[in-house]
Amino acid sequence: MALSYLEKLHRVRHPLTLLAVFQAFDVLSTHLAMGQGAQEGNPIIAAGLAHGGAVGIVVAKQVALGLAFLSVYLDPMEKPYVAAALVIMDVVYGAVIAGNFLAYMEYSGQWALPVAYWAMALAIATVAVQTKWFPAHAPSRFEL
Repeated sequence: MALSYLEKLHRVRHPLTLLAVFQAFDVLSTHLAMGQGAQEGNPIIAAGLAHGGAVGIVVAKQVALGLAFLSVYLDPMEKPYVAAALVIMDVVYGAVIAGNFLAYMEYSGQWALPVAYWAMALAIATVAVQTKWFPAHAPSRFEL
């Protein structure tokens, strides 16, 4: 039985939502770091910034997110390849954003914003690990 697009989206809702949030955080953290003197390390994004300015990076992020939604649409969801790819993308973007905030901290001397991001990332990772490897169980007859 083929799944509808909404059913597919529901199956990958958590990594897809996190990817969307991370796209926004990447734009913000890149802007903050570059505003303090850091240089863009991704040559594709650097070219987008050189030719389109801030709009170039926003368009690149929208294209990346659109491709993720398209991959969910095209995948029959018989195997967890797209879901695994989304999780890997989330991990990579999480590390990139951490690096952006680290550059921001290095160039600006301000540490509060990077620490807040790292605390949020740790909380998300903790919930993800707990949900995956320690799922809630039905209470036994001995529990209230």
